[in-house]
Amino acid sequence: MFMHIHLIILTEGLEDSTRIYYLPEERVSATQENFKGEWDLPSIVQPGYYYSLPIPFGSFTRTLFLIGGVGPADYGFSVRGGAFWENRVILNGTPLPDPIFHIIIMAPVEQEVVRYAILHRSALPIRYQGTSSVLEIETDRLKRFFKAGFPSASGQIAHNGFYVYSYGEWIPGDEYASASIMAGYGMADAIAYARRFPAFKVTPRDTFDLLLNQAQAGFSIKPIKSLNASFSIHYINILDRRTEESADGYLGMGNLNWGWKLVGCQVEFINRWGLISEAGSAFSKMGYIAGCVWTS
Repeated sequence: MFMHIHLIILTEGLEDSTRIYYLPEERVSATQENFKGEWDLPSIVQPGYYYSLPIPFGSFTRTLFLIGGVGPADYGFSVRGGAFWENRVILNGTPLPDPIFHIIIMAPVEQEVVRYAILHRSALPIRYQGTSSVLEIETDRLKRFFKAGFPSASGQIAHNGFYVYSYGEWIPGDEYASASIMAGYGMADAIAYARRFPAFKVTPRDTFDLLLNQAQAGFSIKPIKSLNASFSIHYINILDRRTEESADGYLGMGNLNWGWKLVGCQVEFINRWGLISEAGSAFSKMGYIAGCVWTS
């Protein structure tokens, strides 16, 4: 494309008050790319670009810290000032009610096994109300590796579309232990984890000396590209080591998500029971959400 640019300078009090200067012709070329349908550039995380960084223990959460608006929190990560428990984590299609997961890696999985992740910050779709972020993680189901050290070890095996990933860590002095396993084949993925850790805190009025045990098991199935269904059960036990009293709580969660081009529908339900759940409101114990969205 060729372009003439006219520069006009007006000078007051002269007979020839208008002078025209012609600048040299310049060839201008441009390439237009439309990423809207395929990429959300500020949100997509490709861990492969960060393999050369000195990130300890392969923590994927610390990779997230390199993204604007994401920072550390007491247990996990904070997005634009939100609490760690306001970040919803979806791993291979299965929502995780507890995004803390591990103390060392501070994420559901390590950086080495993550194929890509999509971080939705703040302005979220209506189906994800009540969170400061949604982190969707997809793992590399074909990768094989093993690494070990103190206090953690991990590895993955893969063969003919089947994979098994496991991670474990143990800190004897702090009474902390955690272990997880993921497996999948074809359109189905499953995850299970368990951990225990102490919670000791001194306040002006009281001292807390608790031991927490948590576990979760769930699965996700994706029969077609546009449809994902998942179900999981989360368990927590709190032991007061001063009085030896304990309380249990359970959370069952189901999710069905369908999306095709500009149309999407979702149905989700939760059910809480157990002694811990009795302290919450009726709405927090059982409920569901359903709806569809169309965008132009």
